[in-house]
Amino acid sequence: MRGIYLTQLRQNRNTGRSARMLFEVLGDMWVVNRNLYLQEDLIKNKRRCRALIQALLLILKNSVLLTI
Repeated sequence: MRGIYLTQLRQNRNTGRSARMLFEVLGDMWVVNRNLYLQEDLIKNKRRCRALIQALLLILKNSVLLTI
């Protein structure tokens, strides 16, 4: 009985990691959405905005790869 639960937990391990990565991206998006100074800075500095977007996309890409 105990072995069945351990097997199920092991199968769900990647999903938990993917969920944490997704919540990290959503949290970053929430911070940008709520912080007008940060929004203004990202509008003025296109390079910084692209870097943020690329970092968020990389996190999402990695989380999708973990679920496959």
